[in-house]
Amino acid sequence: MKVLNQQHVPVIDIDLPEIDLPDFPPQFPDLSVDKRTERLRFAFMDDIADFIPIETFDDVALLGVKTHSTPEQFDEFMEDREWLPSTIAMLKQFVEEDAKKHL
Repeated sequence: MKVLNQQHVPVIDIDLPEIDLPDFPPQFPDLSVDKRTERLRFAFMDDIADFIPIETFDDVALLGVKTHSTPEQFDEFMEDREWLPSTIAMLKQFVEEDAKKHL
């Protein structure tokens, strides 16, 4: 939905950009994402759980990572998670997995 067309303001000689708002009602995200995206999403949720004082939130995030990972991937993630934020630990795992594929 277009809210404002591009406008030129001659007094200060700038162009205001065109402003669009998302359609309403919002569209649901595509639920057919791969396991790698789900693992990253739950790892990010685990990082967010550090700021939310509800222990269950952290448990749900780790359960989501475990559900979408192999046992080896999950063990490696838990080791890296001890000294890295969960999102960075997951990205590190992705880089290592991609490096193994290209060997």
